[in-house]
Amino acid sequence: MIKDSLLMAMTSFILMLIGIVSQYFLAHYLTQGEYGEFQLIISWIAVLSFFSLNSFNTIVTKASAQNYSLFFRKASIIGFLFSITGSVLLFIVAIFFEVNKIELFIIAAIFFPFYTGINFAQNFYTGKKEYKKYSILVIGTQLLVSSSQIILLLISNSLKEVMFVSLLATSIVNLFITIFIIKKLKNEKKNKERELELTKYGIQLSLINIIPAIAGKIQFIILNAYTSPVILAIYAAAQIFPDKVKGLFKSLIVPFSVYLASKEKEKSLRIVKNSIPLLLIYGIISTIIIIIILPVLISIVYGDKYNASIYYALFLVVDLIFMPINGIISSVIIYHGYKKTYGIITIVKSALSIILYLILIPFYSIYGIVFTVIFLSLATFLLHLFWLYKTPLPIQKQSVLYIRKQEIREIHNLQVLKITTKFESINIIKIIEANYLLKDETYPIWVKLIAKLSFTKKM
Repeated sequence: MIKDSLLMAMTSFILMLIGIVSQYFLAHYLTQGEYGEFQLIISWIAVLSFFSLNSFNTIVTKASAQNYSLFFRKASIIGFLFSITGSVLLFIVAIFFEVNKIELFIIAAIFFPFYTGINFAQNFYTGKKEYKKYSILVIGTQLLVSSSQIILLLISNSLKEVMFVSLLATSIVNLFITIFIIKKLKNEKKNKERELELTKYGIQLSLINIIPAIAGKIQFIILNAYTSPVILAIYAAAQIFPDKVKGLFKSLIVPFSVYLASKEKEKSLRIVKNSIPLLLIYGIISTIIIIIILPVLISIVYGDKYNASIYYALFLVVDLIFMPINGIISSVIIYHGYKKTYGIITIVKSALSIILYLILIPFYSIYGIVFTVIFLSLATFLLHLFWLYKTPLPIQKQSVLYIRKQEIREIHNLQVLKITTKFESINIIKIIEANYLLKDETYPIWVKLIAKLSFTKKM
């Protein structure tokens, strides 16, 4: 798991570097107004992404992790067909609300089904724990998109052409990789009952996620309505790197999430409960590191005309403190079928964010977004902890951590969890899971530290 986590982190780091280069050229070859319009179109695509049933991403991961990879085919077909509705809505927005940007919206509408409707390959590989294939796919796609953008910006800094090639490149990759995986799965045995169960769950999550999908990017649309494309560009520059950095650190916990998805829910919950201090420390350290490097990063990439973005970015990165805990608990809630809990937390959080954006952005501009992001991150953290510790679990046999090399014997009717002295993922999981350490045992310092932070007692 550690190797997988490092691979995912390295992948995210490479993606971030490619993104930095891409953002540098976008910020320097487009005007601030054009850069703001570019981010506005991407935001509209994200807001309407629920018409692609993008919650099927989670179900594809769940199905692949639980040895039913064939569901990828069903999800791709459903996602593509439903996403046509999103294209129609983009045309309507262009004709009736954004006439001065109609060409950009038409481009987005044409590629919408391919850009958002058939993009489950990453989740397919993640669920199957084929992290190398995942890395090749996402890095290759980002390289293709970014290089195409840069070439066009150097030849002709036309916003329409940049938007066209960005969506075209991603759509081509999505189409070809989807066809490739479906052909690879053609000999898999179909389980109608399982497929129906997963489809229903995917649709239920998609309905729950209608409000979250809108809430995720609607701040761009509201900010554009009350300010100007230039202010929108300032905010875009402020939030892009916190988002990318959060993606980088979040990638480290993806293998952990997949591991928990493959275990019984009671065991998953126990491990998560014991992991809270470790995840919180991880979030705090990550935040401190990013606060140090973020101002320099924004200055290098965007230049002096985006200096105002630095202050907003430093506030927005505070969300990273609670990201590991929120991400892990949310994944357990989803993967283990706590639909009611997921629905309540998600809908309340998203509805509240939309309300706060509508109230605060007209008066406080970007600071209204900053307050909302920080407040909701903390509120979600508290809600997740309340749910986690209020969820009843059956009584489990107590366990003791054993590191001696000689033959293991039963100790005081406790389950024995044997580990080695190597710093490996399976050892870390067992340390977190164990209830006791032996007083007369000699444990490495790293084992004692993890045990202390995961409430493991001595006996």
